[in-house]
Amino acid sequence: MSQPRPPFTATPVSLSGKRVRLDPLSRIHAADLLEAGTDAAIWTYLPRPAFRDAADAQAWIDQAAAEVAAGRQVAYAIVDLLNGRAVGSTRYLDIRPGDRGIEIGWTWLSTGAQRTAINTESKYLLFEHAFERLGAARVQLKTDGRQYSSPSRHIKGRCRPRRGAAAPHGCLGWVCS
Repeated sequence: MSQPRPPFTATPVSLSGKRVRLDPLSRIHAADLLEAGTDAAIWTYLPRPAFRDAADAQAWIDQAAAEVAAGRQVAYAIVDLLNGRAVGSTRYLDIRPGDRGIEIGWTWLSTGAQRTAINTESKYLLFEHAFERLGAARVQLKTDGRQYSSPSRHIKGRCRPRRGAAAPHGCLGWVCS
């Protein structure tokens, strides 16, 4: 006889690896994220422009906190363990408890943190947490189709693309199960 599965509830918890820690996003990260997120190129594929000032970064964090409080998202600051500073952010989105499904998106990194182990380990921690701790049946990556013409090997190995009408908002989705 199988045991009943625990409820599928995504709540903000810290996730730690060797190079990166994902902390629940809060205003304590505002100064670091302002510094990390002022390059307009970072925001090309996200639905907002670069941070203008400290108040703008704090307002963005407050908007994310409202989504977390409503149970729609779990927002993280991506902290580089080499210097202890937040270098970007990522989120769980589209949390579907009934389907045991969750999406990873809203990911951005400072220019200096891009194409490093930081993003790879961040995604690994999110996948591991979703599948191993939350008991997810499906994890989807939300990306803009213009951004990733060729996904990295770790995505190709476990995921398949989903485009078009089945993909929300015309985004390229990577469905991983």
